[in-house]
Amino acid sequence: MSDVFYANMSTRMSEMMQEEAQYLRGVKLVDVEEAQQKLVAVVRRLEEEGQIYIARGRKDEIIV
Repeated sequence: MSDVFYANMSTRMSEMMQEEAQYLRGVKLVDVEEAQQKLVAVVRRLEEEGQIYIARGRKDEIIV
């Protein structure tokens, strides 16, 4: 999932986010899962509002 996340931002922002993530090691799994669910909820809301479009391809193909 992180590859898709980083691939959809500028190189500079991707590097900054990855560097920051290095300092966040040791986070509880429950906190990670909660944050992921919040992110998914935002993405779904943006898609419903028509602000983003998520193309769905074959099972082995992810297009964002």
